[in-house]
Amino acid sequence: MEDRHSISDPRPVRNSTSVEWEIDILRDETVIVDTFVLNNDVLPPRTNKKGKVLWKLPDTLDRIPAFGTEDRRRILDVFKDRKKKRKQEKKKRQDGDGVSGENGSDSPGKLSRNNSSNEYDDLGPGGGGGGGGGGASLSNGRGSNFKQDPLGTDKHHQRHNNQENNSASGHSSIGFRRQQSCPYPARPPPGLGDPHSGGDYLNQPPDPSLLTLNDPVQQNNQKNVSSATLQIQQPSPSPILAHDARFIIVPMTEMPDPLPGEASPSLAVPAARHFIASYYSYLENASPSISIGDLARYYTTKAQKSVSIGGAHSVVHGRNDITTQILSLAGSSFLVRGVVAQDAYDGRGVHILITGTAKTVCNAVAGGVLAFAHSVSLCPIDVTSVNASTNPELIGAAESGFLFQIHNDALALSGDVIPPTPQPSPPQQHPPPPPGLY
Repeated sequence: MEDRHSISDPRPVRNSTSVEWEIDILRDETVIVDTFVLNNDVLPPRTNKKGKVLWKLPDTLDRIPAFGTEDRRRILDVFKDRKKKRKQEKKKRQDGDGVSGENGSDSPGKLSRNNSSNEYDDLGPGGGGGGGGGGASLSNGRGSNFKQDPLGTDKHHQRHNNQENNSASGHSSIGFRRQQSCPYPARPPPGLGDPHSGGDYLNQPPDPSLLTLNDPVQQNNQKNVSSATLQIQQPSPSPILAHDARFIIVPMTEMPDPLPGEASPSLAVPAARHFIASYYSYLENASPSISIGDLARYYTTKAQKSVSIGGAHSVVHGRNDITTQILSLAGSSFLVRGVVAQDAYDGRGVHILITGTAKTVCNAVAGGVLAFAHSVSLCPIDVTSVNASTNPELIGAAESGFLFQIHNDALALSGDVIPPTPQPSPPQQHPPPPPGLY
């Protein structure tokens, strides 16, 4: 049976005294079902039979841990153990919720609780109203008798008659049978509230009769609101990789320093530089070792590509159609004049806008060039959420830097051919006029 659970990107815990990362366990890659901290105690180093360490968590928060297939399985085993312990604790709470014991009256029967009120009925050995006459009724769990409401007398006798009938029919021979209580509601995943409450439980006013001068009820309520708000963010899932995928790699050495006021550095500029160096080299086919068909391997499995020339527009998706559209631009040369690179909204992807002039095979005969605008969206590849064994190039690429793939590619070429700039001709040399002529 396929496991529907996956692991999110590890997040470093900055305020911890030790090196720790926090991860989320997701069901169907959308719903967070558990969140816990990873360290060397929770996930110890993995060794072989000889005791040699094959994998362990990094010793510094500057390095993001990469989990292979075996380590992902170990993390899911930790999640399953935590889930099993929660079920055992829940069962203990439900078992401790039942009320049992002896009444202390003339009849040595047991107590039966009615969930709709705070009354407890003493049942005799026959399951009826007790061995010595009318059974004693308890209020709020105390053993003192109280005067019954005249309006509830008929209901009280009817309940005892029903219990006697059940005893006569053989449903109960001794003791009591507790009514089935409402099961505990399922605990919502971290970051999500109770679907039945709609968030109103956070705004309910406290009971004045239960408040004291030293009871910080309102402060605890505000802490619950803030802690629930901080867990709403969910990591975006990494795209599914093809078995022969290639990547635009930003080396570790080219990571810039964070801008003032920013927590993490921006990879937009180095990612744009490496994209331009790789992409247009394939189209120009500048090197014999470069095959233009390999350019389609840089796209995600759900990528979209489009080309516009004048009033014509073509949009394709899928490996085969993208390859066909790329081959139609084979032999074209591009001269880049302007580049704008920006981080995506989530701070992980990159948007690039490139402008310049292009000389395609079609207009090369006329000797003119076309102005172009190229919009590209790069998607980051997280090595911790993909199976490294399915892609042999992923392991080496992940060790060298940050990985990106093309998710959206839109190239627009103007329909008007820009004529080439005429070269100025040198001035002609004329012989001097004969004497006497001007």
